[in-house]
Amino acid sequence: MGNEPGKHQAARRVASRGDSRDDPRRASYASRGDGASDKSLKKAASSAASEASDVSLGSDLSRMSLGQMPTADSRRASFAASHGGDGSDRSLDSHPTPSTPSRGGPLLPLRESKSLPSTWGGRPRAGPRRSLTPPPGSGRRRPAQRRSSGGESAAVERNRRITAARDAATIHGIVRDGSLTMVNAATAVTRLARVGDADFAAAAPWAALRAAVADHAAAFRAREAANALHGYAKLARAGLARDAVPLAELGAAAAREAPAMDAQAAANALWALATLGRRASLALGALDAAARRTAPRMDAQHVANALFAFAALGREPTPATRHALEAAASREAPRMKPQEVANGVETNH
Repeated sequence: MGNEPGKHQAARRVASRGDSRDDPRRASYASRGDGASDKSLKKAASSAASEASDVSLGSDLSRMSLGQMPTADSRRASFAASHGGDGSDRSLDSHPTPSTPSRGGPLLPLRESKSLPSTWGGRPRAGPRRSLTPPPGSGRRRPAQRRSSGGESAAVERNRRITAARDAATIHGIVRDGSLTMVNAATAVTRLARVGDADFAAAAPWAALRAAVADHAAAFRAREAANALHGYAKLARAGLARDAVPLAELGAAAAREAPAMDAQAAANALWALATLGRRASLALGALDAAARRTAPRMDAQHVANALFAFAALGREPTPATRHALEAAASREAPRMKPQEVANGVETNH
């Protein structure tokens, strides 16, 4: 670095093409007697200027690596020494030096530059994590979350309490409090049929349940209609009086929803009507078609229940339904239990 001023001066002397006494190379050319061609002189001057420019660039980079940024004055002097300019701002801007930032703003020292990948131990350091939150004004919106209303939340909580109940008194208490939905009403019937400790002597709780089911039967879907019918049929077998069952409303719901019933719902609804003794129910025609449609998907119990229902009701299924149920029975016979086999044999005879 100490030789830089001398080299810069040599470059200026060569570039200015002064007297041959200032440069030994020009003096040697003149002593040859061939006139020292301009082409050779230009080549020598270019070589000396390039050497001086390389030295200047090396010094600038050395200062950058030490965190010492060159000032504007030093850059003007370096440019003037390297290119023979006058050191003005115009000539400096037309030939940017390596230390001049290309996009504005000062350059960072090389060892602290954040644009260069940092490797420590041969492994690249992970970059900054991307935020999952869209920036403000980006135009992207988070997907809207569905919020349930207060009434829906109360209905779900009420249904959870009915399902978790372990005795009939708790279920009757929930029914007595009112505000049941159609799902709550069907779930109450199904749960009462499962707890097994119902008191059929007390008429008031069963009357309240009957009123709640009758009020919501018009809104029952296929699942609620089949479940309520099936639950009341089991309660009737356990001792519940037939007049405590809203048969007319449930029969109408089953007839309406039969086209949407799956194999289990159709078989359970048929079994319930047979257990409740509804031989003249309008739902039988619709359930006959539902049994024919779902027979290919019935399992052993569903086939047995459907066959038992037609036998108990004393009603012959339509030829198409009988053929479909017989095919299902042949398919499921290896998996049938003895009672299920008996129901199928009874129906066929």
